[in-house]
Amino acid sequence: EAQNGKVFLIETYSDVPFSEHDFSNQAQDIYFLFGRETTGLPQEFAQARAQDCLRIPQSEHIRSLNLSNSAAIVIYEALRQQGYPNLAWVFEQKFKRPVNVYRPLFCSILQWLCLLFI
Repeated sequence: EAQNGKVFLIETYSDVPFSEHDFSNQAQDIYFLFGRETTGLPQEFAQARAQDCLRIPQSEHIRSLNLSNSAAIVIYEALRQQGYPNLAWVFEQKFKRPVNVYRPLFCSILQWLCLLFI
């Protein structure tokens, strides 16, 4: 358990899909722990923390997802639920314009970039 936040283990055998968890509390730090693409996290370690396990739903015909794709999927969902905090600041610093001018385009671009990783 993190001192100022919550650690979630991303595992294939969890009953809880990551998209059904509420990540909207911006006051809480959130950490995601992923295992190896081929073996996942050590089973004893993950089972001892079963209440903190989430899964990415996938076809039974898929052995595993690429680790970077898995991280992108889960992190994007957490950011989406939080309204993409601090991304507006990065955008405004780069383009020297308030994000509200570009917000619909900005959100569409972020969603499109996420799809590249899925």
